[in-house]
Amino acid sequence: MSEQLPLVRIGEICRLQKGKKPEVIVRQKIDETYKPYILIENFNGLYTSFTNDYSCKEVTPDDIEIVWDGERAGLVSKKHIGYLGSTLAAISLINENFCSDFLFYHLQSKQRELRQSSEGTGVPHLARRYLENITIPLLPFPEQKKIVSILTSVDEVIESTQKQIDKLQELKKATMNELLTKGIGHTEFKDSELGKIPKNWSVKSLEEVCEKIGDGLHATPVYTEGTSYFFVNGNNLERGRIRIVPETKTVSENEYLNHFIELNDKTILMSINGTIGNLAFYNSESVILGKSACYMVFSEGFNKNFFYYLLASDRTQKYFRDELTGTTIKNLSLKTIRATSCVIPPYGEQIKISEILLSIETH
Repeated sequence: MSEQLPLVRIGEICRLQKGKKPEVIVRQKIDETYKPYILIENFNGLYTSFTNDYSCKEVTPDDIEIVWDGERAGLVSKKHIGYLGSTLAAISLINENFCSDFLFYHLQSKQRELRQSSEGTGVPHLARRYLENITIPLLPFPEQKKIVSILTSVDEVIESTQKQIDKLQELKKATMNELLTKGIGHTEFKDSELGKIPKNWSVKSLEEVCEKIGDGLHATPVYTEGTSYFFVNGNNLERGRIRIVPETKTVSENEYLNHFIELNDKTILMSINGTIGNLAFYNSESVILGKSACYMVFSEGFNKNFFYYLLASDRTQKYFRDELTGTTIKNLSLKTIRATSCVIPPYGEQIKISEILLSIETH
């Protein structure tokens, strides 16, 4: 029988330090004393805020960043520089027998369990005791490095493949932006508040093209395990679908009926808190919505497929980002959504544009 490896608790080999909100935040780097202020939305590596408040936790190359608060609690990263925001924390090794990259990959494999351990009645946050009690095998240091080398090679292959996918996505995005601004075969254009558009197009606000726009429940429902009625938020909206995962909470039929919002097959859902702009079609699923999910029910004469692509377009997404409120967890208000200006082609052209974009997306 092989000898079992000794296990060590994360709390025994690491120091955990929460981020904080700095006294000074600027949108552009002023000088070398200002460094990126890392928020959840900056996990893509694009920094939008900077600070020179040295009282904030500054991450080092050996630190592991982890999302502490919000719907993405438990997500780990190890590629940022700067000061940590208040919804993040840094995990720093204090034991020289461990490699920080080995620890990172180990925590990455535990992200689902970390997310399920989140607690709190309002904004969920990680359970510190759960994180500190995660165990890691005490492998010889050279063996840790070897495992890291193998996993890094796999990551590099994935990254290379992703770059090819990204190139294709950029081509698709350029085609989408062209169709959503110039339409199909137009030769005459006019000026509008959104720039030049085909002469027979118009500009309207989302409020003018929707029967109703609203968001979900601003409270925590009473959960009941094992039912077919789901409580979904913005993090459940992904690539046009409502995504139900093992950790998605369920409610009783009575609770569902108490908070049910009457929607129809002309409805688009969008994430508006924390993660912004994710979209999904509503297809009569038995769900109640949380406050981070917005619904838009489109009126007759307005094609929901066309507006799905319009909402996903660079121009609309940039407008949403520019209008966000909140310093830690970002929020897109219903007032902003209702006031969002949209180009409106004739109904027949809306359908043709959406069909072309759908065919590009599925190839």
